Amino acid sequence: APQQQGGRQRESAPGGQEDEPRGASPILTPSPVNEPEPTQPAVAPMHRSGDLPDPVGPRSWDGFVEYVATAEVEGKPTQIRQAKGTIIGHSLTITCASRFLCRTLQEPATLASLTGFAKRYFGEDTEIRIEEEDRPERKSYKQLQGEAEANPAVRKVLDRFSAIIESVTPRSEQ
Repeated sequence: APQQQGGRQRESAPGGQEDEPRGASPILTPSPVNEPEPTQPAVAPMHRSGDLPDPVGPRSWDGFVEYVATAEVEGKPTQIRQAKGTIIGHSLTITCASRFLCRTLQEPATLASLTGFAKRYFGEDTEIRIEEEDRPERKSYKQLQGEAEANPAVRKVLDRFSAIIESVTPRSEQ
């Protein structure tokens, strides 16, 4: 049973033996007596869907993004503008183009805020899933160089003008 010592409790091991080595300082924990009750809710008010403004506009991803952007609350997840979303039934799937954006949206405070907005906008039974966009694996510059050199049209130009390929760039970076 806990023993009182100067307004604080010290835990004892079963059998009445103290669970600390002989000669060691006792481990003290604050006594629950006289502790004030927490006055703040476990979740900040901006995260509760009832505290958010009434939604307006179409119940679509674009409408949701606009709803979040125009809400006058602190800590709103404005990063969702960089993502894509689909709502099917009561499930909102947010697809991120980068791992960084996914991690950002999955941070506890951001996810709680996002969930509050989604429940207010789409309905209280809305569930959120955040996933990273499937993208094909990027080819290395060596692979791109090899493909360019193997291309018959490129080979013809190289031969005709006694040219060399100086560099290659993926089309998405041009």
